[in-house]
Amino acid sequence: NDWRAELPITEFTYNNTPYSATGVSPFYANKGYNPWLMLSLKDIPSHVAHKVAEDLRSLHQFLWDKICTANQAYSKHVHA
Repeated sequence: NDWRAELPITEFTYNNTPYSATGVSPFYANKGYNPWLMLSLKDIPSHVAHKVAEDLRSLHQFLWDKICTANQAYSKHVHA
């Protein structure tokens, strides 16, 4: 049993599993989309890249708000 051979799929699975506090996966939180097993590299027009960057900024703000809400809920239990 060489567990090292299993690390790539384990990492992929972990990074693609939604987190309970945010409802999105770590990969989605970082990139703004879920990973694909098959990747194709292509040129992206600058207006598309700009839209992706705007969407990612909005996603990060949404996640920040969700994490703050979760932290407040956890804090009530800790300080009760």
